[in-house]
This record gives sequence, structure tokens and C-alpha cells, in this order.
Amino acid sequence: MNWSRAHWLVGLLTLLAFPLTGQYMRHIAAVPHLDSVPRLIFRSRHLFLLVAGVANLALSNSQPFHRAQRVASVLIMIAPFLIIAAFFIDPARGLNSSQIFRWAMYSLWIAGNTDLSRLLQNTIRWVAGDSALARIDGDGLIEAFAWETEPGFAVHVLNYTNPNTHRGWLREFYPIGEQRVRLQLPPGRGVKRVELLRAEKEIPFRLNGDAVEFVIPSVEDYEVAALTAG
Repeated sequence: MNWSRAHWLVGLLTLLAFPLTGQYMRHIAAVPHLDSVPRLIFRSRHLFLLVAGVANLALSNSQPFHRAQRVASVLIMIAPFLIIAAFFIDPARGLNSSQIFRWAMYSLWIAGNTDLSRLLQNTIRWVAGDSALARIDGDGLIEAFAWETEPGFAVHVLNYTNPNTHRGWLREFYPIGEQRVRLQLPPGRGVKRVELLRAEKEIPFRLNGDAVEFVIPSVEDYEVAALTAG
């Protein structure tokens, strides 16, 4: 089997289908006039179709040699057809995605497609818009929580950066570097001190309009930034 040609053909057909689904949304489904949920479902499947097409074209100049690589290639070639099916099925299901769409996402995810991760992040930012109260930029895989406390505010950062993240217990920690935090403050509230409870030290910060910005130098396993309101 000529894997490169197969990926090129699937990618080309997918990119040809991409504008057709766009026309379908505009002229047949009238997506701009739909409620927010089906509109989001239509547009997300439309964008994921583009990701699947680009992923196949990106592999059109490579040839898998090992069995695992061939399995990944097959999964990526199947994904566009599953997404097209989900494009027509899922909007009527609301937030309950079809099994077909789950298979498509699993196909792209297990194949190690980094474009999927980037698209998921951008989709979340697009949906949240300006309503995101906290943002953390930096390398590594983290989970973060931000909430209001009696003395002020707190930002809790958990470091999941580990090759064993999805495979059971973590046996050692892999510290990550700077985490740049921006926290939106309620109207009329300020901050007079930021302290890292795990590192047991105060860190500099600056107020930028209604937001406070600071940098957590590093995180080994977890860190809590305690902000004292003033």
C-alpha cells in the first residue's frame, strides 16, 4: 500500500469537503440563526474536519514502517469520514456528542496529532471570550483553580507534567518553569500582597487595570498563590 498517496488523497478530499460543509451551514442549516448550542456543534465539527484534512496532508510525505505507525495512519485516514458523519448527526443531539464523534477524536488523539490539542485550546478560548477570569501561560501540563477567599484570592496550580500522567500512580515529579498568571479582579478590588504558600515566599506583582499579574517561578508538584486583597 502506498501510504503517502493514501494520506494525500484523503487529505485532498477532506479539504474539498471543508468549504462544502461551510456552504451547508450558511445556506441550508442557517447556522447563524440557530441557538448557541447547535451553532457551536456545527462550527466545531466543521473546524475539526479541517484539522483532520491537514493532518492527512502532513503525512503525505512520510511512509510508516512499523505496525504502530501503520495503525496510527489508518486512524488518521478514518477520522475525516467520522467527523463528516458527526457534522450531520451531532447538532440535533445538543451537548451529547455521538459515539461517532468520540471515535473520531480518539483516532486523532491516539495518533498523537498536536493540531487537535491546539484546536481544543483555541476553541475553549473562543467560547470563553472575555469571560475567562484566570489565565496561566507556561510550559507543562497543569490543572489550575482560582477562587475568592476571606482574605482575598487564591490560585492553586497542580503539576501533571509526567510521562506517567495517564498510566496510574506518579512515582516522581518533573518540575516545570515559570507560570505567568493573570487574574481578573472584581470591580473595586485590589491586591496588596502575593505569597506562594508552597515556596513560602512573597513574589512581585503588578496591577493592570482590573487584573493582577504575577509569575510563579517554578512548580514541583503543586503551588498555591495566596493574594491578599487591599
